[in-house]
Amino acid sequence: MIKAPIDIEVDIPWLDQKLFSLGKFSLEVGEALSFIAVIVATLVISKILRLAFNRLASRQGVIQHTSAYVIGRIIHYIVLFIGLIIALTALGIEITELALVASALGVGIGLGLQGLVNNFVSGLVLLLEKTVKVGDFVELTNGVVGEVIAIHMRSTWIRTNDNVDLLIPNSEMVSNTITNWTMSDKYRRFRIPFSVAYGSDKEKVKRAALEAAKNVQYTLNTPGEKQRYG
Repeated sequence: MIKAPIDIEVDIPWLDQKLFSLGKFSLEVGEALSFIAVIVATLVISKILRLAFNRLASRQGVIQHTSAYVIGRIIHYIVLFIGLIIALTALGIEITELALVASALGVGIGLGLQGLVNNFVSGLVLLLEKTVKVGDFVELTNGVVGEVIAIHMRSTWIRTNDNVDLLIPNSEMVSNTITNWTMSDKYRRFRIPFSVAYGSDKEKVKRAALEAAKNVQYTLNTPGEKQRYG
């Protein structure tokens, strides 16, 4: 006795129900669900790829943390772009018709999206140029001082010494003057003025100041030393 496979087709009428029509374009429930599913899958795949890459980079130890962050962000953007193309195709939009979408996007950029595109391009400049990296301690012209936590598509996340999180547009990070305290290395000299009473013994004041400085964690024993104190 020979058993043959049986193909079963399931018809779900509500998936073919139209949500709206615009000229020659019509959107059905199934297409909308496919679009949402592709977008969600794209975000999940991007997250998995970045986690896998960061784990591999940390195990191999051949890629610096900042370089791994830059590559991870670029992977994220590439996956998002590919996922967006697939999602638009799931809506029934052909590749040739995407040129019209690109034209409409160009008009939108000309009308009011210049800031968004400027921030996105500035973010890519920051990631590729590496003048400002994640983990750097920076000072902006407006007096903001803090550590760079992340560089996103639109803005740079900076955490101040008061543990306040600020989102600075990437265009400002590129166009304005920034003091990067840790661009080349993590070691810097700080001048901390203080005063004592007139007539104080200078040698005692010097010894007390040096002793107090040595008790501060991460203070170097001698200038130029590359090992942290404590």
